[in-house]
Amino acid sequence: MGKFVYFDQVGTPEVLRIGEREEGEPLDNEVLLKHTAIGVNFIDVQTRRGSYNSTDPICGIEACGVIKKLGKKVEGFEIGQRVAYATVKSGAYSEFRCIDSKYLVAVPDHISDETIAASLVKGLTAHYLIRRVFLVREGVAVLIHSAAGGVGQILSAWCRHLGALVIGSVGSEEKKQIALKSCHYVVNHKTADWEKEVVKFTKNIGVNAVYDAIGKDTFYKSLDCLMTGGIMVYYGHASGFVEPLDLSLLKKKSLFLTCPTLSDYKANKMELILSAEEVFEMITSKVLNINIAARFPLSQAAEAHKLLESGASSGSIVLIP
Repeated sequence: MGKFVYFDQVGTPEVLRIGEREEGEPLDNEVLLKHTAIGVNFIDVQTRRGSYNSTDPICGIEACGVIKKLGKKVEGFEIGQRVAYATVKSGAYSEFRCIDSKYLVAVPDHISDETIAASLVKGLTAHYLIRRVFLVREGVAVLIHSAAGGVGQILSAWCRHLGALVIGSVGSEEKKQIALKSCHYVVNHKTADWEKEVVKFTKNIGVNAVYDAIGKDTFYKSLDCLMTGGIMVYYGHASGFVEPLDLSLLKKKSLFLTCPTLSDYKANKMELILSAEEVFEMITSKVLNINIAARFPLSQAAEAHKLLESGASSGSIVLIP
């Protein structure tokens, strides 16, 4: 028997409950995984709220663990091996999980389970944003919202490593110092005319790309930060969904708009493996310093959600089964 966290109705963190179930038997292409660390991401909050029409009453898309059983057709993995996943549908808030091996990546011995669970979703997200959606390179300028958050810190540090001018945005003055560790400049997007500050940092040219996971509260002013031909990367909506867009707003400066998802960009197995290996290399070389802001036992998943929703955390949150 293993414990798991579920909800039988959408709503506040209080709807999360603890249950027990059999560990299960893997199907032919699956492995039975014993979780050792589980990542908490904002998509978990949105799943619990009912923002996505998920039929699975268990949150969580990211975890690290040890293989306990192998399905008959599984190749390339062995019992006792440490692996992780980050691109599967919800269901990670559990001690055990049967999961298709196509979603798994092997993890290096020198990186801890907690670090893997705190960084794989965020690292892979940063990877597709800077390698596939827009090619970040020396001389370009980027605006990164929520620069003190889990994804924001990784994305900012990676962009700076690649030679970009990195401008971060945060939601409080207290978070500015955290963001300044990896950003050249930081603005508070809760203040008036923050978009004008951003443009000034680029000598009034504007940034090449905006990475926006906040949504409603920042989207339209973010468009004003872009240079002619710039790209608006809308990959999250922590503050709510953006209202229907008048496309003529993009025509004003010949702007591009994209709404990418991790699951689409990492659906190919080889792409997933190579991307994860690059994330691990960036962690090993200290380009990325993974900040674990808080750890909670699995039974306190509701408290983890409260912290994430509060906006008070400055880094990743993990659950320990």
